[in-house]
Amino acid sequence: MLASWMIQTYQVCWRRLIWVTATLKTKFIQATCRTILSTENPYFYQGKYASGLGSSHTFYRYIWPIALSIQGLTTRDKAEKKFLLDQLVACDGGTGVMHESFHVDDPTLYSREWFSCTNMMFCELVLDYLDIR
Repeated sequence: MLASWMIQTYQVCWRRLIWVTATLKTKFIQATCRTILSTENPYFYQGKYASGLGSSHTFYRYIWPIALSIQGLTTRDKAEKKFLLDQLVACDGGTGVMHESFHVDDPTLYSREWFSCTNMMFCELVLDYLDIR
């Protein structure tokens, strides 16, 4: 039978291991996000109205609103969430809905007039921002 102090020591070590693992994972995720959301990424575009991720499947300098929503859902920073929500609303091309992609310098240039996946993720971000989840 293990002594009480041995069990307590084991529990403390286990909790520390979990904390260290979570901390390293968080640092890795943060470093990955910094790289993805920077000019190191050839599909990261910055423009007059927005900045974000595009891809080889979108037009040059077009970004995905769905990626902006995911960026908002993966941050704990309420101010960043609000900034991204404001950016998404301002870049709807005057249509009141989200699009598949839009140009960072002119949100009236967009692909797919209506894109349900992007609209749904925008709604998820709104709910997350309002702490309704």
